[in-house]
Amino acid sequence: IMAGVARCDGVKDRRKQLIHTLNQHLMLHPPTQIQDSVNKTGESRRLKIGAADGIAKTPNSGGDGRASWHPMGILGRALSYRLIEEEAEKDKNKEVFVNSVWKEYVAKQRLRPVAIRIAFYVLLMVMLYISLVLAYGWPNIPWRGPYGTAIYYGVTIPAVLALFILVFLVFDSTLLCLRFIEVLRRHKTHWPDSTRAKYAEKLKIDGPLLDDWIDLRFMALRTRCISKLVYYPFAIFALMIVSRSAAFAGFAVSPPIVITQFVGFIALFGCAMALCFSAEKARRTTRLRLMEGITAAKAHPQDAQAAAGVDGKGKDAGVSAGETATTAGASADQLESMLKLVEELHEGSFVPLSQQPPIRALLLPLGGLGWAALLDFRLLPGL
Repeated sequence: IMAGVARCDGVKDRRKQLIHTLNQHLMLHPPTQIQDSVNKTGESRRLKIGAADGIAKTPNSGGDGRASWHPMGILGRALSYRLIEEEAEKDKNKEVFVNSVWKEYVAKQRLRPVAIRIAFYVLLMVMLYISLVLAYGWPNIPWRGPYGTAIYYGVTIPAVLALFILVFLVFDSTLLCLRFIEVLRRHKTHWPDSTRAKYAEKLKIDGPLLDDWIDLRFMALRTRCISKLVYYPFAIFALMIVSRSAAFAGFAVSPPIVITQFVGFIALFGCAMALCFSAEKARRTTRLRLMEGITAAKAHPQDAQAAAGVDGKGKDAGVSAGETATTAGASADQLESMLKLVEELHEGSFVPLSQQPPIRALLLPLGGLGWAALLDFRLLPGL
């Protein structure tokens, strides 16, 4: 009994020492500071996880100042195409670093965010199709035999889902590229020093217009890769038109199928054309600034060595009357040579309208209609 009492007294003494130590620690570090430290540690860890997944780099802030990680917030960030902060996106005079924008662009092209966006779009199309079926009824199925219906659905459903995935995969890549082009076009860009030095040595020019020319070159190279993707969905669309010919089966015109396919392809075509128009706007703005610079250099050749130009790019606003677009150390001949390069840039989305990939891709479904008509009227040799 005496040994047990001694052990209890020892426990009480250790508890008193622990309480005294905790009181001293709380006096030095209030609970709010401890909680803030815990929140910051958890937030930094979530930021690293979000950046690794390519979903977002900054969390949403709740009303209490802490990070909000609601599932809908994560979905919203995955579906977002914003490449810069909202405040910077509204301020057109804000200088953006191309390296940071490119990293965000690459992060949004990773597998997880792309899969989330495509799954969301395909789900919307399925919901649209179901609502149209409820309004117009199920499409006619010209099946033959007891296994015809199972074979038809077993082939058609995977084919339609694969088509929607292809359409929205190209749509997603095109829209994300469009957002990147809009950032370059609307804001003052800051390229890495190594990139600027390379083009400055080639063009013998430096200043804001050099950044404009690098923007155009980058747009041409990037849109050359993205614009070619639009051919694949339209080629599949042309094959689907031919497959619905009466020469193969008695397919009746189904409004749910026609409307659903039309919505998907018109969204893809509109996004691809918007990419072309946005790139052409960037070229037109750069051309205007170069012409202003040439006029100023010819009117005041002694000022050609002065560093001028539009500090706040504000590219959509154009060039005001009191602004000059000359660059540091640029003569009128140099600016005219650069203007010639801008006008002769025929690559990517800078090709003429008749040669734009969306316009050429549109000919594929039209050709499919022609082949379907030839099959229907038995106008091909041997039929």
